[in-house]
Amino acid sequence: MKKYSFISLLLFFLGIQQLVAQELQVDVSMNGDRVQTQERQLITGLEKTIKDFMNKQEWSSDDFEDFERIKLNMQINLTANSSPAEQNYEADVQLLSVRPVYRTDYESPLFNYLDNDWRFSFGPSDPLVYTNNVYSTELVSLMSFYAYLVMGLDYDTFSMEGGTPFYVKAQEIANYSQQSGGKGWNLFGEKQDRIYLIDNVLSPQFKPFRAALYEYHRLGLDTFEEDPDNSRKVILQALKKIQGVRKNVLISIMLDSFFRAKSSELLNIFSQGDAAVIEEAVNILVEVDPSNANKYRKLM
Repeated sequence: MKKYSFISLLLFFLGIQQLVAQELQVDVSMNGDRVQTQERQLITGLEKTIKDFMNKQEWSSDDFEDFERIKLNMQINLTANSSPAEQNYEADVQLLSVRPVYRTDYESPLFNYLDNDWRFSFGPSDPLVYTNNVYSTELVSLMSFYAYLVMGLDYDTFSMEGGTPFYVKAQEIANYSQQSGGKGWNLFGEKQDRIYLIDNVLSPQFKPFRAALYEYHRLGLDTFEEDPDNSRKVILQALKKIQGVRKNVLISIMLDSFFRAKSSELLNIFSQGDAAVIEEAVNILVEVDPSNANKYRKLM
């Protein structure tokens, strides 16, 4: 059992059926409208293959109940450079993971990222096999990297630095995938490349960010229904930690992803409450997430 051990045990002793499932619950949607091809079944087959790989692969030794599975949405938009007949694909991929909030039906967005550099080869008969510490194919590396990154972020919200083992796996994949020469794996490339996601989160400078992930979600959101005023104060303290990271790391793909996921949620959280807390939160948010500054100022 992973996160809700008490609840899972309670269900067990009450005789309610438990379903042991894989770790991820991934919804894959593939758009091939820009691809000039008569072989649409190849695109449909690729979509199913990616979904099956992400959902059926065992990514850890933990047992997950069905309600514990980590939800991830992958919107894969194939570009006009894709050629299914030649087994070559290029795509931009929007990834969005969510995290349930205790005692509510609300799912908090956790990771929101657009990767513009998916380039891979795949044929209908090609096996997709993930082997620890071994480069298989570009497609396997891309999927496995994000599987571990999303799991790391999710685990960090339930226990302090609980995601470390999964981040390490993602970093291993990024390191050995550099041999492929594929875009997005080069640490000396664009600072928006995927390798900077994992480089950010494992950097000692980001320890306060990871602490903030736990405080924001486990100590803030999960208690919001019981005591919203106190939860706002907890979330404010988490934002102060992130503010400190932003001051030291002005360009951060991980922080940008965090606020891309959280901006609407933060607007809702601080739309009510103590005026002094709201004012302090707004001042921080304007500084750390300037792209949404005008929206935050309206809370004043």
